[in-house]
Amino acid sequence: DEEGERLQQMTTLAKEQVRAYVDAQAKAKIMPAPKSTSPQTARRAAASKAPRSKTKDPILENVQMNAYDLWGNNQPVLVFTAEAHIPPPPAGTPQAGADSDLQYSILLVANPDIYNNLHKLYVGITDKYHLDISPRLELVDALDADGDARGELLFREISDNGNGWIIYRANADKLWKLFDS
Repeated sequence: DEEGERLQQMTTLAKEQVRAYVDAQAKAKIMPAPKSTSPQTARRAAASKAPRSKTKDPILENVQMNAYDLWGNNQPVLVFTAEAHIPPPPAGTPQAGADSDLQYSILLVANPDIYNNLHKLYVGITDKYHLDISPRLELVDALDADGDARGELLFREISDNGNGWIIYRANADKLWKLFDS
C-alpha cells in the first residue's frame, strides 16, 4: 500500500542528490584564467558577473525501486536506481554549470523510520567521466552471504578498470562493505 508514497519520497530525494552532485561538479570545474591581469579589469569582470542560477530539476529515467526486509523485522530497506540528465537551458540563456547531454547514474539506499522519514544509507552518483572515483553499482539481488539469517545486498560494480562484485550489509545508518572483488 505504501509503494507509491515511498517511490515519490525516493524520487524526490534522488533528484536532490543529483542536483547537489551536478552543482558540486560545476563548482569544481577549473575555468581558464582571464587574459588581462589589470586590477580594474578584474573588478569589472567580478561586478558584471551575474549570480549563478540553480541547476534545474533532473529528469529521471529507467527508475526502479526494490524493497527488501533484510533484517526479518518488517523494516524495509529501499534500493532506488535511475539514470538522470539535466534538461538543456532555454535558448539564449547561459548554461547553469551542468552538462545537459551528460547522463548520470544514481543508486540510493534508504530506510524509513517510524515517522515515515527516509534515512539515507548510501548514495552513489556517477557519470562516464568519474567511474574511476565513484563506480556505478547495479543491484543484483538480496542474499544471505554469511549464513547469519540477515540479508545483504549484492551489486555489480562497473568502473573504468572493469567489472566486479560488491556485497554490502545494511545497518541502521549506512551500508558496510563485506566483500569487494
